[in-house]
Amino acid sequence: MSISEKKERNSSIELLRIIMMLQIIFLHICEYGEYMDNAEKLGGLHRLLAWFLWLISRCPVFMFIIIMGYFMIYADKKHTVRRILKVYIPMYFYSVFIPVSLVLTGLVQIDKNEIVRACFPMLSRTWYFMTLYLLVIIFSPYLNIVLNKISKKDYIILLFIFFFIFSVWQPIAKLDFFSDTFGIKKIVNTEGGKSLYDFIYMYVLGGFLRRFVAVGKTNETVYSDDEKIHIKWCNAVNLLIFFAAGIINLIIVYNVPGYDDIVGYNDNPFVVIQCIFLFLFFANFNFHSKAINFISALNLGVYMIHEHPMGREIIWDKIIQMDTMSFYSSDTYVLEIPLICLGIFAACAFIELIRKLLFEKIYHIFVK
Repeated sequence: MSISEKKERNSSIELLRIIMMLQIIFLHICEYGEYMDNAEKLGGLHRLLAWFLWLISRCPVFMFIIIMGYFMIYADKKHTVRRILKVYIPMYFYSVFIPVSLVLTGLVQIDKNEIVRACFPMLSRTWYFMTLYLLVIIFSPYLNIVLNKISKKDYIILLFIFFFIFSVWQPIAKLDFFSDTFGIKKIVNTEGGKSLYDFIYMYVLGGFLRRFVAVGKTNETVYSDDEKIHIKWCNAVNLLIFFAAGIINLIIVYNVPGYDDIVGYNDNPFVVIQCIFLFLFFANFNFHSKAINFISALNLGVYMIHEHPMGREIIWDKIIQMDTMSFYSSDTYVLEIPLICLGIFAACAFIELIRKLLFEKIYHIFVK
């Protein structure tokens, strides 16, 4: 199956995937480019802007799993192995290709342990997200058996249990004021929302949105004028709640000591709320764009290339080098940051496109 022949997808959701990947790159600028640290030093409006941008960019990790649950809740079990290979093959390729290419160009040196790690990218956790992503795919057929049978009432109860454990109990227990009263030690610790617990939590949420909330829209759906107005109002509310949840988090950061340590958790309650309503905002649209679908198909490659441990070091320490106060003291850094995000995305997307074309050619030669 060629790139141009792939199954048509809802481009509004594919656009959401692209935006989420750009936000991931921005979050890495905040961390590896030290945007947040330097904004803290600059203070004032610089600090406020950095916190605001950071807090409205907290959805990407969970959003990708919500989208997975949304599309896969009705998936056929017999295609599970194919889905695993579709993710694992490029994962394995980049795990080996990136170190080899960097060694051959003389940019890095590697030892035997790193060679072994490269050969087992899932087990060695080269990318924590990709490992968890694959595990959810493996679990998905069995999760779907349950999620397709339970009633709406039981589904809501299940989500509330997840929400309480991971998005209420855990963050409260991490605050110094409550830590002696609400403990999670030896019970649950989701590594700030980067655990299998949370990814299953979001898969279940995505399935709920498919079954009971955002269902049935197609490019051929014809809406009456009243329905169009209703959708516009719903989307205005969705967007309002998304930004309101981010602003609430911002207000708490500025007023509650210690909250800045947990506000960045993916399973922070306000972040989960942001994920839900941002997803609903995009799910209410339905259009087809070959360009958007084409670019979105390169997303996982963009992630794996720029977030590989060795690739990350080359990008941030040797190519971009934006972790200095001189960069953030300039009058144009706010404009340069989105350009850097787009540049990294475009460069990694181009590499992923070459890989896909190469693999497609190999497939036609050796398989067909």
